[in-house]
Order: sequence, then structure tokens, then C-alpha cells
Amino acid sequence: MSHPDTSRPCRRGRCWTSLEGGNRGARGNVIHVDTETGVVEPGAQAQVSFELNKPVAIENGMRFAMREGGQTVGAGIVTEVLG
Repeated sequence: MSHPDTSRPCRRGRCWTSLEGGNRGARGNVIHVDTETGVVEPGAQAQVSFELNKPVAIENGMRFAMREGGQTVGAGIVTEVLG
């Protein structure tokens, strides 16, 4: 819970994350991996850009988990909100 007008709904941003590999997040959200190969090996960390299907209140420093089919497929921390 937060005070009104302290967080705004956004769809795009950048984050440091640890992924289980691949370039698809939960529910078809697009993840752009900023590595030479575009893929993150399981357990490795990477700087990634993301675009969500729906706007969500996010802010810098927010921690998150990516889940798909009842399993965690990645986790990280938001470093930049892009709108």
C-alpha cells in the first residue's frame, strides 16, 4: 500500500535479474536480454529490459519474482522505469 500519486502504472523498464534461461517471461511478457547472445544461462545474472502486458505500479529499487505455471522462472530488482 502506498500514498496516492507516489507510484504510477508503467509497462516498460530495466532491471538486474537472475533468469532460468530463454527470453520469455511469465504470461508472454517480452524480456530483452542485454547480452551478446540474447540468452541468459540458468542461474546467471543479466541486465534486461522488459515490457509488461498491462501497466503495473513499479518504481526503482522494487524487487520482483517472475512466475509461470506456478514456478518461479526468475527474480530481480528494478533499476529504471521507462514508462
